[in-house]
Amino acid sequence: MKDFFVSINLTEIIASVFVVVIAFIVWTFAKKVRDKFEQRNEGRQTVPAVHFIFGLLRIVILACAVIVILQIFGINVTSVVAGLGIASAIVGLALQDLLKDVIMGIHIISDGFFTIGDGIEYQGTEGVVKEFSLKSTKIEVLEDHSVITVCNRNIDQIKKYSQIVDIDIPLSYGEDTKKVFTTLDGISKTLEKADGVEKCCFEGIQRFDESAVVYRIDLYCNPKDRVVLRRKALKTIFDGLQNEGIVIPFNQLDVHLDKN
Repeated sequence: MKDFFVSINLTEIIASVFVVVIAFIVWTFAKKVRDKFEQRNEGRQTVPAVHFIFGLLRIVILACAVIVILQIFGINVTSVVAGLGIASAIVGLALQDLLKDVIMGIHIISDGFFTIGDGIEYQGTEGVVKEFSLKSTKIEVLEDHSVITVCNRNIDQIKKYSQIVDIDIPLSYGEDTKKVFTTLDGISKTLEKADGVEKCCFEGIQRFDESAVVYRIDLYCNPKDRVVLRRKALKTIFDGLQNEGIVIPFNQLDVHLDKN
């Protein structure tokens, strides 16, 4: 160790200081870029990803500066780099689940798959994205307003809802089609005036089933209100059909008894 300090010359010190200054300038510039980005995107879910990326960048800059300085002083860094590689592999194995969460979180942000406030379905549960980070996503369940937390690595199988709520109405083949169209069109105009409904359209015949003609009404609303507004819409549709004497068919079973 004593021989090491004796062997240090002015050139090596100047070169080391130069490396430190360069590293500091690079990080200062990167920090200014990060701050400007955060100011422009305040409140958006891209901010956590930026924090993570710049955190990694700071570690990389520091590691590169240390390695270059060691080389300037004639220290063999091959073993150091190999040791860092082994340590990184061990840390990667220990934190593989966390890394999967972060990678999926970045993937969700980069693809714009969903944002806070979007209506989604996860494993058959309808909900709204309440909070999002690189590690996990919090979903508010529409049915009971409970909140579930899902690790991002498990959220690849997810369905994003649009603002449209499809309401299918099966009616008997014996009903007057013209009367049905007039009635459902009037019901749609009534629904359009309801609180929370942005738009409501009667789309006409959706399909022909074995025992019913299926008509469709499309309701446009905020995804978080879809469950409540669907219930209200069904009640309005049912009352409107009853008032016009239009009956919703149901399955019936005929039983024949053998008198013998």
